[in-house]
Amino acid sequence: MAGSGVDEPTGRVMKFIHEGESKLPVRDVKANHKKNPANEPYIEYGLERELNEEKIIGAENYWAKCYQSAIKKVVEFDEEYLFLASYPNQAGGNASENLIVGYIRHDDHEWRAEDRVSVIGEMKLYPFEHGIPLSELGYSPTKRSLGPYGRDLNASETQEVLDHFSQVLDVTEECLERTLELESESESGDNSGC
Repeated sequence: MAGSGVDEPTGRVMKFIHEGESKLPVRDVKANHKKNPANEPYIEYGLERELNEEKIIGAENYWAKCYQSAIKKVVEFDEEYLFLASYPNQAGGNASENLIVGYIRHDDHEWRAEDRVSVIGEMKLYPFEHGIPLSELGYSPTKRSLGPYGRDLNASETQEVLDHFSQVLDVTEECLERTLELESESESGDNSGC
């Protein structure tokens, strides 16, 4: 998919809702901060399809139409990375804005409905304390949504983010385990939340 004609990788940043209790960047599975449980980013994608051998395969926009315009841009412009940002609500630390805490490499995509596409690929997540504030990439600091199109990163910014994370402990496996724990604690089977 991505990289099939682009010399240098580019990316797009979108926000997900953090569950608020864990210091790990996991989604709000138990609906602590919203009406419905969050099902995106879908870190369990590869596990449920027995695809996780040497890497964890995740998806975004798989169960729910979350930031559809941003996801369509990743596919339309063949962007190589969908960067994931969140605000660590009650998890401690001193973040004052959304932090980039990982990514899904755009290895594939799947049309889930006529008007909804999902980005699928290797997923990597990193601790909040090593997250990258969006203001470091020239964007205004915010705890809110990043808008319907997210924030696009040019090749230089994308490489800066990748270089930063190449020096940081990968906690993707721990995030998957924590997500599965939260799901087992949750009584909701609702797959409609972002």
